[in-house]
Parts: sequence; C-alpha cells; structure tokens
Amino acid sequence: MKKIIPLLCLLLCTQWCFAQIDKAAASILKFSAYADENVKVDSLIDYKLDTFYVNSPNASLELGEIILKQALKSNDVITQSFSNCMIAGAYRSLGKSVKSLYYHQIACDLADKNGNAKLISWCKNSIGNLYKDRENWKEALKFYLSSLKYTEIGKNQKTIIGANMNLGFVYLNLNQLDLNSIQIKFN
Repeated sequence: MKKIIPLLCLLLCTQWCFAQIDKAAASILKFSAYADENVKVDSLIDYKLDTFYVNSPNASLELGEIILKQALKSNDVITQSFSNCMIAGAYRSLGKSVKSLYYHQIACDLADKNGNAKLISWCKNSIGNLYKDRENWKEALKFYLSSLKYTEIGKNQKTIIGANMNLGFVYLNLNQLDLNSIQIKFN
C-alpha cells in the first residue's frame, strides 16, 4: 500500500501537467487568431512564458512544438516565428545552445519575412540572450542593438525594457558605460 500511494500521486501530477500544457496551447492559439498583426504579436509576447522556460523547460518545449504544428497547418508566419522562439528558449534553459541557436535563427528569419517590427525586436532580443549566456558580448551587443532599433518602431513595452536591460548588462560586462544613451528624467 505504501508503494502504491506515491505512484498514484506521481500519476495525478503528470495528468495535471498535461492539462496545463493543453490550456496554455489553447490560449496561445487564440492569440494567433487575431486579425490585427500588432495585437497578435503583443498578445503572444506578453503571454507569461519567462518563468515557464526556467521552471519547466521540457513542458515549454512540448508547448512550443504543439503551437508550431498548428501554425504550420494554418501557414501563420507570426505564430511560427513565436513558437520557434519559444522552442529555442526551452533549449536555452536546458543548456542546449546549438539547438537553441538553430531555432532562434528560424524564428528571426520568419520574423524578418513577416516584417512586423515588434516580432523582429523580440526575436533579436531572444537570440541576443543566447549569446549573452555564452559571454559572446560582441554578438549579443549586435543583436540587442538591432532589437532596440526595432523597438523604436514597434513600441512593445516588454521588448523595450528587455532590450535596454540586456544592453546594460552587456555594457557592464564589457566595462563600458554607454554614457551617451543614458537619459535621466526628473519629474
């Protein structure tokens, strides 16, 4: 009896995890149905995935693959880019940087193909994070600066914050303060 109880608990937890993945996939696929590209991209980017990558990279990988499969069926380039970036983030969290780079490149290529500035900014920032992890500051800086350029066009708050925060991290590690871009506003 003592051996059966832990087994049943494990089984119930597994079922709960699958239900969460299905709910998340359904939510994201609802976002992908928006007609306005900017609303669609904002909804996808603002979806709370950051902690999901870190806390459940395998579940995040599975979720990304489910969404990618649906996006390929509907030929939705924005959601394809988003899901490839999501898969890349999961591989990044798992420490598989080569696979992560592969999926990040696909995501960036699809975002460039679509041309949505918000999506391009998010993808460039995400691939910059991979180079930041590798401490390849030159490449990270290149992608973060590119991301920042697109944030000025797209104006998604999350990508604006992410690009600036990551640029600050890179400049700090390069021991270079970019004093020309620092603007302090007093109210």
